[in-house]
Amino acid sequence: MSARLVTLAINISVMGILLATGILDSLRERLAGQLSGPQMSNLAAHVANGDSPATLRDTFPQLALLDRGAARRLPVREPGQTWWRRGESNP
Repeated sequence: MSARLVTLAINISVMGILLATGILDSLRERLAGQLSGPQMSNLAAHVANGDSPATLRDTFPQLALLDRGAARRLPVREPGQTWWRRGESNP
C-alpha cells in the first residue's frame, strides 16, 4: 500500500474513535446513573454506527424504562443526515 492509503486509513480510524468517544461522553452526561458503563459503551457504538431509533429500542429495551426527558435528549443520527438532532421529533 502507498503511504497515502495508510495515512487515509489511520485518519478514518482516528475520526471513528473520536466520534464514538464524543457520543459516549454525551451519553454519560445525559444518562448519568441510568445505564451501566458497558451498556453505555455498547449504546454509543450503535449510535455512532448510525442505527435508527427503532433499532436502538429493539437492541436496548431498557431505553423504554428511562426518564422520558433523558430519552428525548439522546443524540440521534438519521441515515444520510450529517447533523445531530437533539430533542427534535422525527418527521
